[in-house]
Amino acid sequence: TAYHSGAVFKFNGTDGAYLMQYGKGLLDGPVGIACGPDDGDLYVASYRSNQVLRFSAAGKFIGVAAGASKEDGRRTKSGR
Repeated sequence: TAYHSGAVFKFNGTDGAYLMQYGKGLLDGPVGIACGPDDGDLYVASYRSNQVLRFSAAGKFIGVAAGASKEDGRRTKSGR
């Protein structure tokens, strides 16, 4: 991730070649990334929006995995 660019960058694991970026416009200060153990989805912490966003391994936005609502600032989990 790159905090000021607001994006996740994907590189080839063998030669380090740049492959793609995703999350631009969705992430606001990305600070951490984790890979789901069962599905391979990527979970990216967006610092300034207080959210964890979920992306497929191909970079497609799936949804908000957890975060604060814009209305009241309370933290929520998706699907609850």
